[in-house]
Amino acid sequence: MRIGKRFTLILSLLLLCFFNLFAATYRIEGYDIDIVGRTKESAVRRLVGNDEGAEFQSMEELQKAIDAKRQKLLDLRILKSVEASWTEGMEHDGYVPVRIHFSIVGAFSFIAFPSAAYDSNYGFFAQFYVEDQNFIGTTGKLKFSISLKENDNVHELKHSSLTSYIEIQLPFGESWNLRSRLGLDLNGKDNEKSMVFIDLDLGKKLFESGSFTNTLTFMVNPQSKMRTGLRKVLGLIEVADLAFNDSFSINLRNVTALTEDSKARTDTQTTLTGSYNLKKLTGLNLTTALMLEENTWGSTLGSPSLYLKLISKDYRIRWHGDFRSGYNYYLEAYINTKLDTLFKGDIRLFSTPLDWLELSTRLVFRHDTTYVDYKINEFTGHMRGIMDDNALIHNQKIHDIAVLNLDTKFHVLTIPKLIRGYLGPFVDLGYVAPDHFLATVGLEMVLILDEWPGSPGRISIGKSLTDLDEYEVTIYAYFFY
Repeated sequence: MRIGKRFTLILSLLLLCFFNLFAATYRIEGYDIDIVGRTKESAVRRLVGNDEGAEFQSMEELQKAIDAKRQKLLDLRILKSVEASWTEGMEHDGYVPVRIHFSIVGAFSFIAFPSAAYDSNYGFFAQFYVEDQNFIGTTGKLKFSISLKENDNVHELKHSSLTSYIEIQLPFGESWNLRSRLGLDLNGKDNEKSMVFIDLDLGKKLFESGSFTNTLTFMVNPQSKMRTGLRKVLGLIEVADLAFNDSFSINLRNVTALTEDSKARTDTQTTLTGSYNLKKLTGLNLTTALMLEENTWGSTLGSPSLYLKLISKDYRIRWHGDFRSGYNYYLEAYINTKLDTLFKGDIRLFSTPLDWLELSTRLVFRHDTTYVDYKINEFTGHMRGIMDDNALIHNQKIHDIAVLNLDTKFHVLTIPKLIRGYLGPFVDLGYVAPDHFLATVGLEMVLILDEWPGSPGRISIGKSLTDLDEYEVTIYAYFFY
């Protein structure tokens, strides 16, 4: 009996080795893409990858790769449906040729959305916003906005600020990218800050061969302040990347800015970075980097700085209808030879325990030993119920901020083939060093039209718990995070 079992085991192992020896390898031969709508095939190919010739050792491995490509398209939220399948040809020399088929139905991606808000700190805010999330079928974006905002809760038009801009983000094939932005800012509170501006960034991948990539970006950023004349910045960013393997790479980045104003000069910043990814050792997408930075301001040469950096990031979020599950995070820390330190992060968690319920949370924090102007905006931009806390902070040098968002979203309404509605109570908690605490509670209503899955309408009411006189009512597009 024991001999029979041993014989059966040996025979099974021999058969397994035999089939593995002659197992076929699946090789992608090409793609067939059928699209109903205005999305261009070249845009889909850019997203799913031009990977003809890619090989897979099993049918399961191939199917997993196809499912990942399909999910990547669905996560754009500009397509109504994406179906993926594949067919195989006759095996030849151990290879099975495979053709992958995508059947895509586009959604309506153009939205014109009036927004309004009231905040007890600054007053009323009104905006008319237009966006095309699939501009001329490229998956690029066209944005236009015009808004009027009161200052200091003073209900006078001359004391209000008018802001308008038009922005285009447009990818061209695999090697070109364009971003342009034309704007006007009339500041009723401080006329010295009023300006018109244009930003133009045009980037091209110049060279790619094996593990080496070279890209060049040209920038034009003229600003015309209403009272102080023209300030124009022309810039060039050149980047060279050399990857030795999946873990180790070297990056050389040089930024040149030519400033034309009363202090016309040429500034440069050069950084050389060596990075090593520790994922194979730790299982986490953790990268350690050593960066050397050299700055020049006109004829003044700055002293070089050496940075030790740690960066960890991951994105594993999947959409299930209008709900999300998974997580994404970005964590960064550094110290340099000047003993400047930074530690910041953005962590988001999503869970769908029931078909009609989504739970989500976000933690945003930052600690550094330097002071920059945008820290206050970074803080208030993540808080509902209080959109402007400048009255609370008063230009202090902020080194530590943290915001915790706690959200629920549950299904309350469906009109078939038209609209779906979700209700979401929320709590936002905030801290600004040294001793400022904020807490708000509120309720959001999210409405998603069947033809506009990427542009939900959001009505939010928030109330501060730390100052009962502060509250906020907003009507916006898009999820809060």
